[in-house]
Amino acid sequence: MLDSTRQSLKVDKLNIMEKKILFLILLVVLAVPTVASAQITIVSLINGAVSTAWIIATAVVVILWLVTGMLFLTAQGAPEKLNSARTALISAVAGTAIVVLAFSMRGIIEGIITRGT
Repeated sequence: MLDSTRQSLKVDKLNIMEKKILFLILLVVLAVPTVASAQITIVSLINGAVSTAWIIATAVVVILWLVTGMLFLTAQGAPEKLNSARTALISAVAGTAIVVLAFSMRGIIEGIITRGT
């Protein structure tokens, strides 16, 4: 019984390993033509990173605002809950400000890089 369980686990691990290898091969096959035909510049790398970070940060800020709203709705006048809701509100405002400032830095950094070359 114990040997069959070990063999089953071994087979499962091999299947998972095969799937990972297949995924990596597929990723390389799909990515190589794209990378080979494209000119990669510092500006394009920065734009890609900023776009990805912008999407993630915007999603986080929206979730913060939703949680803040829910905290205020569920506080029902309780002082402890209102304090935590106010703290969440301050965090949401600060997060929004940080995201907006970070996004505006994109243009500044891009201008410095392209002006220097």
